[in-house]
Amino acid sequence: MPGLSFEFFAPRSHAGSIRLICTQQVLSRFVPRFVSVTRSATIGQQAHIDTIASTLSVFPRTAPHVLFCQCPRALARELRAYKLLGIRHLVLLKGDNGIAPSSLGAAELVSLVRRSYGEAFYIDVAAYPDGHPMASTIFDDVRALARKVRCGANSAITQCFFNPDAYYRLQDELQRLGVRLPVTPGIMPVLSHDYMSRFILQSGVDVPAWILKRLEALRYCSSLLYTSPSPRDRG
Repeated sequence: MPGLSFEFFAPRSHAGSIRLICTQQVLSRFVPRFVSVTRSATIGQQAHIDTIASTLSVFPRTAPHVLFCQCPRALARELRAYKLLGIRHLVLLKGDNGIAPSSLGAAELVSLVRRSYGEAFYIDVAAYPDGHPMASTIFDDVRALARKVRCGANSAITQCFFNPDAYYRLQDELQRLGVRLPVTPGIMPVLSHDYMSRFILQSGVDVPAWILKRLEALRYCSSLLYTSPSPRDRG
């Protein structure tokens, strides 16, 4: 499947590491164009780098998520480690201000990597078809993406979305600003109604009502299946 990519989450336990290795072995059969590894606030830098190294042994083109919300020294140490590992593809993100508040954003991170390493890395950045939840308007968000491109980003990967019109609108707005770059659509499996409510909706993604209703119906059916029968029902 040309152009396919997978995103992995760094494990938090030994059991999680085993599951990740098994999953990667299965998915390697699809020969993805590249894979990325999400950086979590609960995972230390060295643990994240170790996950990258093990993933690299299965997928030659592995792209770490690099966050700007860390001290400059730690960021430089992380980038040097990736270069030594032979990493040539990065996904640059601003990151969570709750980790280390910063007034700087992903565009500054792109500029920093380009100044320090030139064209040594292929750089992906984040795009938000439904708009970033922190953006004042959706047009401000598109302009922020255009700025990341002008700072040196090669392409973008979107936040998950459920309305194709939002993706096409994003591309139209970029063209209107004179920006042309590949924008890879991000797809996230719908795991459960609770997951959708706690994470997807909170990130500002527009979820069609029919999806929420379908998940609610499935949750109701599941509750009926796992409800213990009363003594009368047992006979």
